Amino acid sequence: YGNITKVDGKPFIHAHAALGDNTFAVRGGHLKEAAVSVACELTLTRFRDDIGRKRDEATGFLKLALEPDDMCFPPYRQQGILVARGYPLVDMMCQLFSNDHDPLKGRKLTVMYSARRHGFYSIAGNLATQYIQAVGWAMASAIKGDTRIVSAWIGDGSTAESDFHNALTFAAVYRAPVILNVVNNQWAISSFQGIAGGEATTFAARGVGCGIASLRVYGNDFLAVYAASMWAAERARSNLGPTLIE
Repeated sequence: YGNITKVDGKPFIHAHAALGDNTFAVRGGHLKEAAVSVACELTLTRFRDDIGRKRDEATGFLKLALEPDDMCFPPYRQQGILVARGYPLVDMMCQLFSNDHDPLKGRKLTVMYSARRHGFYSIAGNLATQYIQAVGWAMASAIKGDTRIVSAWIGDGSTAESDFHNALTFAAVYRAPVILNVVNNQWAISSFQGIAGGEATTFAARGVGCGIASLRVYGNDFLAVYAASMWAAERARSNLGPTLIE
């Protein structure tokens, strides 16, 4: 959250970040061009008060419905999952700067995290590819008789990509143990959700069309997101097939 002011007559984005980890500790700070400038201002300070979130609100909370060895397939805006799974913030920042302590040694773009030990599949810059990959991973887990399930995320705009529809088809036909999350922030990259068909019907309805159990929850409601995620996870572990949550 933050605001836009002027510095030396030019627009200046004044942004604050709040990060919560797997111990429910919240770290708040003042972030200024940290991802694009080496000469930056970055402070992380503990706050005791509640801090509201504006976007991707309940990303990390779904982690509570997953087991540590379940797999997550995120797009490039779901780094909160890593924080919720206990990934070191220092390692995240080192990758941002591609310095000597970058865990991936500069082999990936700065925000394209990858952490196998934390059940976090490598982020790709391509839209929607993680969805079909997640379904494939879930199918493999079921074929091997494994107990692990998968959770994948996608933005509203990316639901217009063919990989989204292919993923839903395979998930439905093979009853893959996967949770398919659609993060609807009502703004698809540089165009509003209507460009991706969000005005005609809900994104959850697309799952219904494929025979997948689907529902919508309010992203700012922790209890709603947690309840829906627990229900979806239980369905997956009980071999009842995929669930789509918008």
